[in-house]
Amino acid sequence: MSGWVEWIPEGGWEAFDRNQELVAAIWQGLTEKDGQWHYMNVTAQSSVWESCQDGSAIAMWHEPGAAQRLVELKVSAGVASDYIAPVASAFRLVQRP
Repeated sequence: MSGWVEWIPEGGWEAFDRNQELVAAIWQGLTEKDGQWHYMNVTAQSSVWESCQDGSAIAMWHEPGAAQRLVELKVSAGVASDYIAPVASAFRLVQRP
């Protein structure tokens, strides 16, 4: 996925104990209702929110059988990146080098 930025907790996903809070914070402002976002669920372990404004996206992969346990979070530049920035800051996520 070139052109995407991967966000991870400072200590890695295995040590991250605020997963449910993080998922709730990401989903809080995402909805198809107002026509700003489009939701795609490609597999049972993935969730993708695409901005209808510029096509940027937030892609999340979940641990099998644990929808609230993220194992990967990638975001493309644009509206999606702007949306994730304050959430990433609040949860001390860092960009993977």
